[in-house]
Amino acid sequence: MSVPNSFASAASPIPLANLDANFAYYDAAFQLASGYMAVNYTFRLEDPTDNSKVAEFVISGITTATTRQFTLPNISGALATLGALTQTFAGTTTFSAASVTVGSSTAASTYNLGSGATTAATTKTINIGTAGVSTSITNINIGSAVAGATGKTTVNSEWTEVNAFAAQPPVTVNAATYTVSSTDYSLIFTTTAPTVTLPAAASFTGRILMVKNVTATAVISASANVVPLGSTTAGTAILAATAGKFAMLQSDGTNWVTMMAN
Repeated sequence: MSVPNSFASAASPIPLANLDANFAYYDAAFQLASGYMAVNYTFRLEDPTDNSKVAEFVISGITTATTRQFTLPNISGALATLGALTQTFAGTTTFSAASVTVGSSTAASTYNLGSGATTAATTKTINIGTAGVSTSITNINIGSAVAGATGKTTVNSEWTEVNAFAAQPPVTVNAATYTVSSTDYSLIFTTTAPTVTLPAAASFTGRILMVKNVTATAVISASANVVPLGSTTAGTAILAATAGKFAMLQSDGTNWVTMMAN
């Protein structure tokens, strides 16, 4: 079989246009079988205007007798790598492995999450551990648990919600009845003998509610769900009818327990 094109001693890359359709002659470099073309040498890509810019596909790290397949995504864009090059993932990216580590350097480091400047009048939401179903458990650890390690947690938000509850400015109550809202934190009573409907303690375990009166106003609960300072038996009394009485109530998941009072 004759050489279709005389480039056996070519010292530079051979344009594909010069390759004859008869690949059988070049079987040492190419193998055609079962719809695949195997390249038995290092496969290189060179820049068409500067052949000193080269990309090579190196597969020596693949286990013997193993085929690895790489599916190209249906988009145009830059390839992401595991190197030290700074990279930006502009699209929605999901890492679904059971364990993902972001930042493992032992040197002084800074790791940013959602740190880009938010445009005025827009809202940025950062979710951590928000998915779950009934009876599932989500543990979120912040800071080192190693003995002797120290640190500081800074929260710059206007308010912070815990169990869907956030500290808010005091609310003044001037009605004979009042139902505590999900956002109430502290209440000031001025009405004589108001009856207060407290949130279901089971729905707000750990929530704290501050109450006080500024007139000789007795404050009672609509249900027997308030545990006084000196007892474990829940009743309805919250504040006595003396101006300046206060109490701090905290939900234990069953009742509202008086933790401080005068």
